[in-house]
Amino acid sequence: MTAWDDFVDEFRALVETAENIRLDQGEYGRGVFPADPAKPIAIRVPDNLLIAQKDMVFVDGMPRVGPGATANDREKAWLDRYQEEFGWGGGGGEGIRRMFEMADALPAEFRRSLVTKYGCGPWFLDPTDALIQQRYFETRTITYRGQSVVMPLIELVNHGDGPRYDLSDGVAFRGSFPGEAIVQYCDLGCFDYFRSWGFATQRPVAFSVGLHGNIAAARLEVGQTFNARVTSERSWIPEI
Repeated sequence: MTAWDDFVDEFRALVETAENIRLDQGEYGRGVFPADPAKPIAIRVPDNLLIAQKDMVFVDGMPRVGPGATANDREKAWLDRYQEEFGWGGGGGEGIRRMFEMADALPAEFRRSLVTKYGCGPWFLDPTDALIQQRYFETRTITYRGQSVVMPLIELVNHGDGPRYDLSDGVAFRGSFPGEAIVQYCDLGCFDYFRSWGFATQRPVAFSVGLHGNIAAARLEVGQTFNARVTSERSWIPEI
């Protein structure tokens, strides 16, 4: 039995869903694949394993469940093991650090312009340990029942033109795939994908960056504050 198999078995022992999955390298790097391509994949992470981002901490350079979380000892042990073997310690932390190192190779004045003038996000800030740790969590969270939570295991599924997350009861993902499993992260445009996760991807929509100016004597401002409380297709239409 591999360390992955043992880890997934412990996840199932917590009465959670992890069906027909294996970890492997694919087009997008490390990702989730079906153990048997003829069968569907199913993963469900329940409420008790969705730790609020504010309750996660770093101890001796490793993400840990903090003392403010309500998870029990067995759940904390599984979550800490996930971060050590498959999350941060399994390549996730190094991937975020590598993103900052690539950006840091650009001239300092150009990086400042990308941040302040063009709003390209925190990737072009000076790469401190604190910023790298913060971005690691931010790229692995989802808004669930009004708060930002870290989603273990299911965050290993890479983005693509696939199904959406099911947030009706925990964070779940299901589908049939001939190769690597993929999930559609959210409805944002390609620029926001880069700002959030650091990669470029084709999207069917595009949103303006935040800007302001004047039309004759009138002041015009375009913001990027989305109305998360609205769930219809009009949720992306800005308020005027």
